[in-house]
Amino acid sequence: MRRWEKRLSDVAQLLRQCAASYFEPDRFRLNCNQFLTTSRTVNFLIQKDKALIPNFDEWYAAQVIELWAGDKVMAWGRDSRNHIEKVGDLDLESELAVTLIFTHDEDQDISILCARNELIGATVRHLLRHAEKHLPTGVSDASVLRIRRRWVANTLPGRELLSALTYIYGRQRALAVSLASYLGRPLPREIPEIGDIREIRERDGQVRYVKFRDRKPSRMASHVIRQVPDYLPPQWLQELAKERDPSKGLPGLNVQLEFHTKMAEGTFQQFGNHMPMMWMYDKAGQAVGHEGMVPDDQATKFIYWRTVADRVESLRPATLIWICEIWIKDRARNFELPMRKMPIKGEALHVMGIDRSGHVTTIYWDIQRDSPNAWPRLVRREPSPETQYGAPYFLLSVQRAFARIHQAVRHA
Repeated sequence: MRRWEKRLSDVAQLLRQCAASYFEPDRFRLNCNQFLTTSRTVNFLIQKDKALIPNFDEWYAAQVIELWAGDKVMAWGRDSRNHIEKVGDLDLESELAVTLIFTHDEDQDISILCARNELIGATVRHLLRHAEKHLPTGVSDASVLRIRRRWVANTLPGRELLSALTYIYGRQRALAVSLASYLGRPLPREIPEIGDIREIRERDGQVRYVKFRDRKPSRMASHVIRQVPDYLPPQWLQELAKERDPSKGLPGLNVQLEFHTKMAEGTFQQFGNHMPMMWMYDKAGQAVGHEGMVPDDQATKFIYWRTVADRVESLRPATLIWICEIWIKDRARNFELPMRKMPIKGEALHVMGIDRSGHVTTIYWDIQRDSPNAWPRLVRREPSPETQYGAPYFLLSVQRAFARIHQAVRHA
């Protein structure tokens, strides 16, 4: 392991400590200081060993100077390190808020700030009573309360602090991956992807949820599934793998949709179902995030897509792909009937892609069965999403996150 790789591994550990101490102000401050001062030294060590890197000046100009030019968060990280070492701690602000969520539209959320931890209980009860009194039964049944601690640095207003630190680590890791590939070897496994850092995936100290239906506290839980050793892919998957060069990624939304459409269709035909899955790609077509999701109710879907939007702002992908089976519900506008009790008219499989411009493209199959116990089959169709299934309302928070990234890039 090279010196800069060992240091990046240290940065990953400090990121874990920042996430784990989110509700402990003094420890969080200390860990943030250590993260910002240590992360900056990764580039220093790369520069110190430039004799080991062929054509270093050209490589560094292309991979750091040009790619990071105008990146406000990376510039903030650099300046923060200088401030911490020469002036003192960053000025941090924290807020504690309870939010009632009952749609995919955050503009409809009802939020109340709490001055102290001991006020949380009263605020939760207040919002639960509000939902029970003012929302139709079908809406309140899927409502959820989010209890969130949020840290922001005065020098980076509007950006949640842990997401900024996660973004810095993600960009430095991408640089290390690029350098390892340039030197003709893989990045050591000791340097985790963001998705492998449990404390970041779960954000245990930052957010809690209370579902209206059962009044029980809950949280989003993530689990890493490792590759099965000596796994032999089926023939169709081997043939699909031959169609692409892994080193070139999947550049562009259309190419990604074509690949994932073939993958989804092959997976469904082999197993008779498809687990919900999400992929994020950078502008070079390299995957920067991927995961599966198992929702247990509508409230979980509200929570999940808000967390995806947070990850979009943290990882700053160029595109997002979503693959999922869906129930086609009776669209009768009866808000007294909970979503989980609405009659089902059919089922389908879709592959949906969205880019930074907010453009959404969807591929559909109807799922048909010749008898209740028959193996399901796919029938490809390309209806208008607006007329056939309705607009992808669940992507609203993601579209807004992409819009904020798109605007930031334009003004950089």
